[in-house]
Amino acid sequence: MVAGNIGLPLTDQGFVNLSLEYRTSDPTSRSVQRDDAAALIDGGNNFVEDPAQVLGSPEIKGDLKIFANAGLELDQNSEAYLFGNYARREVEGGFYFRNPHNRGGVNDGGTNESGEQLLLVADLTPDLSGNCSTDIAVGSNVLENPVYINQVANNPDCFAFNELFPGGFIPEFGGIVTDASLVVGTRGELDNELNYDVSGSYGSNEIDYAISNTINPSLGPDTPTSFNLGRYIQTEASLNIDINKFIDIGGNEPLFLAGGIEYRYESFEAIAGDPKSYEVGPLAAQGFGIGSNGFPGLAARFQGKNSRNSAAVYIDSEYFFSDDFMVSAAIRYEDFTDFGNTTKGKLSARYQLSDTVALRGAISTGFKAPTIGQSNVRNVTTAFSATGLVDRATLPPSDPIAIQKGATPLQPEEATSYSVGWVGEFDNGVFMTIDYFNIEVEDRISTTSGITLSQTDIDALLAQGVTDASSFSEVSFFTNDFTTSTQGVDIVANYSMEMLGGDTVFSFAGNWTDTEVDDVKTFRVNGEQVQNISPTRIRMIEDNLPEYRFSLIGNHTNGDWRVLTPLNYYSEIFEDHIDAGLPIEEVGAEYTVDFEIGYHVNDALIVTLGARNALDNFPDENRLYDTEVAGSKYPTTSPIGINGGFYYLKGVYTF
Repeated sequence: MVAGNIGLPLTDQGFVNLSLEYRTSDPTSRSVQRDDAAALIDGGNNFVEDPAQVLGSPEIKGDLKIFANAGLELDQNSEAYLFGNYARREVEGGFYFRNPHNRGGVNDGGTNESGEQLLLVADLTPDLSGNCSTDIAVGSNVLENPVYINQVANNPDCFAFNELFPGGFIPEFGGIVTDASLVVGTRGELDNELNYDVSGSYGSNEIDYAISNTINPSLGPDTPTSFNLGRYIQTEASLNIDINKFIDIGGNEPLFLAGGIEYRYESFEAIAGDPKSYEVGPLAAQGFGIGSNGFPGLAARFQGKNSRNSAAVYIDSEYFFSDDFMVSAAIRYEDFTDFGNTTKGKLSARYQLSDTVALRGAISTGFKAPTIGQSNVRNVTTAFSATGLVDRATLPPSDPIAIQKGATPLQPEEATSYSVGWVGEFDNGVFMTIDYFNIEVEDRISTTSGITLSQTDIDALLAQGVTDASSFSEVSFFTNDFTTSTQGVDIVANYSMEMLGGDTVFSFAGNWTDTEVDDVKTFRVNGEQVQNISPTRIRMIEDNLPEYRFSLIGNHTNGDWRVLTPLNYYSEIFEDHIDAGLPIEEVGAEYTVDFEIGYHVNDALIVTLGARNALDNFPDENRLYDTEVAGSKYPTTSPIGINGGFYYLKGVYTF
């Protein structure tokens, strides 16, 4: 990684500050061999990799970040400002292993009367006169089956994908993420002591998806093995006018009053991928899958742009009723073109009990509008279900099939929260805060668990012109699915002292957080009331984050030396990242130790040696489905990660 920062003058009245960072990162592997891949190797298939599937951090081929900040004094009471960023990251990582004996739509030819797995074989002749066998049992290694060798591998009229990928394959999925934003404004004070801030902003986030080492099965031997899958572009622009002023109302202190208006534009654009990434090839009629396997490209018929506007107005106030008692209140009204309006507010207070102790508290309501993307996104990807790998389509809530499965128009998430806290600052150098918080969120937005499609559903999709409908067997969509209550306690403490000839600051940050799913909505599907979220998804929401965590940090400085040593603790979690309804996986509590030693070589150069997770600690190994389905040695959502220790040497030189 290389990073730099430079500050420059902008005439005599301004400045420009520029920062740049560039890094790359190799992938990591924390994999174990899958049971099905090991069985293929035992059967004599020497084309299967070990491990067949790599689980770990993806490869970062390039990660560039640029940030600029500038200011210019216009006169004694006003200034103009500008800040913005540009970032571009290219990432690639592996998908799930495609077994060459039974991958659906690629190798799976069903079973015979004896229950033996059969190979999917294509007839390449225009009139289907190739007499290709459809009764080839794969056994332990289909590559050694004489019928496969004679009637497929050595027969130009017949074809199976084992000829291209004899050991199966793993799609490499990734793409390029480009993020840019710019804010330009002016602020200052008018003659009547009214402060103003007028600004305009623009932001864009673009994801350009790509996949390689895969196929469009319906194209047979003519398929490409890499595809551009399409792009999603989220754009936001806003205009803000904010004013504030202290108003003398004859009390203990002047009233602080602020207000403002905001206009906001948002859009979500989908751009189609390569035609061959979603093309319905000639072998689709013979049972082969449609589209690039793993993530079919976005079809041209689904590309387009959706947008919305919103306007908001707010008022904020703050007043000291006495030197010790302060109250603030705020209210905001916002109107959206796609789902209506909402009004939210906040009331907070702080009371100084003594010179060293204060109490504080707040109560507020809030909302989070569904994004344009959540309302309109459409893609197909591979996911696990209780029956194994399936192709799952994420559909817009407005799609007829999604509506048939219970989808309704998205609404904002609504929240009510309150907090109470204690603040202490003592003569002995101890500073401490203790805060309790409670947040209830209604109509939380999430994707549903996979919902199985019946043949009737697939036929209806085909009738709508969704030509690849036969390639996926489950659907999901965004929905206002459940209500949660989250409560917790935050404790922060600092203590400074002289020690070992230098200065030492001890810091403690502790947290207890508990989340409960209070209510799950039901939806009427085919005359029945059903839930669209699985019990394991509910358990993930409640228990996938540590209930208890803390960090104890010592920061010691002595002359040119600095030593930083954090100790971190995370309590146990629950893991089911593939949402497959598999047996429960409990992940135990973990400690990690970090350290950083810095030395000022001279006034210009600082050298730092450091480590995160210095003791190279790993989470508990997967016990239940590491080799069965995922091939992952460790739980991928562990709060300490799956890559062990990270060690670095850093130099900072100031010109």
